Amino acid sequence: MVKIQDVTPVDDDVARSGERLRLAGNAAYASGDFEAAVRSYRESLEAAPPPSPSAPFALGNRAKALLKLGRTGEALADAERCVTACPPGSPYAAKARFRVGEALEATGALDRARDAYRDACGEAPGDRDALGALRRISEDIHARDNKTTSARETRNDAKRRDRRDDDDGERAFSRAKRLLREKRYEEALRDFEAYTPPPARLDRKLSLLLNRAYAYTELGRHEEALRDARAAVRADKESSRARYRLGAAALAAAEAANAEATRLFASKSCRNDESSSKMTTRDVVTNLRSSAEALVVEARDEGFKYGSMLSDLDDDDANLFADGLVKCERILSIADEWVMVEPEAPEPEAPEPEAPPKPPPTPTIHETTSKKVFKVPSVAATVPVSSLAAYARRETARREAGPFFENDVFEDVDADVARFRDSVRVFGCAIVRLPGSLADTKNPKVRKTPRDVFADACAAASAFFRMRPAEKARSLPNARAAPHGYLRPLEETRADSALGSGEALRHARRDETTLERFSACEAFDAAYVWPSAKFKARLDDARGVLEATAKAAGDAFLIERFAEIEAGGDARDRGATAENISEYEKYENALGSILNAPENQRITLAWHPTRRSSEDKSEDDDATAELRAALARVASAGEAEPERAFLSFFPRVLPSDPVDDPDNPDGGIQTKKTRTPSARVRCGRAETSFSAAAETESAAENDVLVVAGERFRDIMGDAWTTPTVSFDREDEEGPCVRLVYRV
Repeated sequence: MVKIQDVTPVDDDVARSGERLRLAGNAAYASGDFEAAVRSYRESLEAAPPPSPSAPFALGNRAKALLKLGRTGEALADAERCVTACPPGSPYAAKARFRVGEALEATGALDRARDAYRDACGEAPGDRDALGALRRISEDIHARDNKTTSARETRNDAKRRDRRDDDDGERAFSRAKRLLREKRYEEALRDFEAYTPPPARLDRKLSLLLNRAYAYTELGRHEEALRDARAAVRADKESSRARYRLGAAALAAAEAANAEATRLFASKSCRNDESSSKMTTRDVVTNLRSSAEALVVEARDEGFKYGSMLSDLDDDDANLFADGLVKCERILSIADEWVMVEPEAPEPEAPEPEAPPKPPPTPTIHETTSKKVFKVPSVAATVPVSSLAAYARRETARREAGPFFENDVFEDVDADVARFRDSVRVFGCAIVRLPGSLADTKNPKVRKTPRDVFADACAAASAFFRMRPAEKARSLPNARAAPHGYLRPLEETRADSALGSGEALRHARRDETTLERFSACEAFDAAYVWPSAKFKARLDDARGVLEATAKAAGDAFLIERFAEIEAGGDARDRGATAENISEYEKYENALGSILNAPENQRITLAWHPTRRSSEDKSEDDDATAELRAALARVASAGEAEPERAFLSFFPRVLPSDPVDDPDNPDGGIQTKKTRTPSARVRCGRAETSFSAAAETESAAENDVLVVAGERFRDIMGDAWTTPTVSFDREDEEGPCVRLVYRV
């Protein structure tokens, strides 16, 4: 750079002070202490600001020191002030413009930096530093421009290749659709598989999935058809084409599964299969029919029913959806053999010389007699849920004057339903036995057992209740009208609770309110926060099984009750008595209050902990001590009270020996299931114990206790007695979880 005298002539004390400080900054800069240099230059400018003769030198030097520190913005500001203080032709003009170029280059503004270097060369044409900097930055700009041009050309080449590929793909896609119209499905699928829709063409992706699903359906490849149809629905939930294709694919898959089940059922091996293998022919039939029913429900609900409510349908499309709905409803109403039936193993009996005469069948609602014989049972009955479900399907079909099937699988349905009703009449409860395997509602191919579903729900609840209070508090209810989510002991009476009015207390069992609970109701999912997706999935699985059980059990009573009222005279069409009219209205009002209440179906898990010493008490225990004392009478283990629902369902999870569990986070590999407590049901003098103790019967853990509640009597009439229920905590056996589903 042009050499400029480092000592500026000054003629007053102020200028001398500024010059002295500037020279101190130069010394600090030369020693590498750039922070000290910046301070000295700042003090120099404060002592002798522009237009002092030393100010341009201090500004230029401070800009250089700031660049060394990486403070490019401040360096550029000082350099530009220096240019302002050094007009063209002044001694420091070239260096001031050179400093601007250095600062701009550091910020990446190469074009502006080149202009600044050119200005410096104009002030000092022979300066080597300025010429060298101008040459260097010009080369950098040239390389940058070449790189940009090369990248642009690369992108253009890629676009040209993509256009060629798109053209080839479009031709293949058009050819595949033509082959599809010609019913050459295999060839069409080969072209469809080779075609990749452009990412921006969501409509083309949807069309590809729908066409492939149609081809797979026509070829009988139902799993692949369902895969593509479901993917199409996920891609566009409001597409009527996707909804129709899902309905058609699911219905075709269901018909194929039922056809195979029918073929196997007709064979002698299904009815006489006594093989010791894990999966008998009859098991296969049961699984196929369960899958078929789930697919028909999916076709109806997710396909035709959803699609029929979309706004983009014309008359022809609406008719297609209506036809699909009618077909689904017809299949579900007449196909008794689609009900999943768990074949019970025959019990060995001693041979008798002569079989006793078979008693007459129990009269049903369509076989009314002048006098019905009622035999008092000795113990609460255990009936298969398949009999209850088959009965409801058959009676619905009869009422609608539709065809139904009678076969040897359902020959004992009427007897089972009669035993179920009589048990509830005498004992206030009955036991429903679930099948040994269940289809997952989200994936019909996945098989589960009731014991796994209920044990998983109890284990998830046990893990949640062991969390810290602050973590559990995130799931507290936030609405007064929604007593669901995580409920602390006496939550309904707490001053700091969203349910603090105590109004929700009348909806729960009083002994249950003294326990930690988690209550889930689909209508109030937004009123609390689920602890985790896994926790929600476990509860949803248990709720789905119990919901289906509740429907079968409830229908066994409601169908009979409606038939009794109807047989007494229809108040709307005949001259019925005032008593009949009152009975009909009472039935309608009571049933309507249940069906219209959003909380009519809910699942609750209550935590029965072990007894804790005084050292283990938490702050929460102290806060609710007075509230607990207020309900001490009803909180005791032996105190019984009625259920307030229509029907309550208590699954059984038996205790088990420790088993290997490599995923146990506690470091050990031994775990055991979280059991449910024993329940005692008292109805008059009759008492039923639903024990959680070890059972000798292998199917005992598939049992669900069904208890009639106070609202049951409102619907069924005063002849039915409301039982009371109590729970044995058995603290010495360890903690347990009370699992109940209420309707």
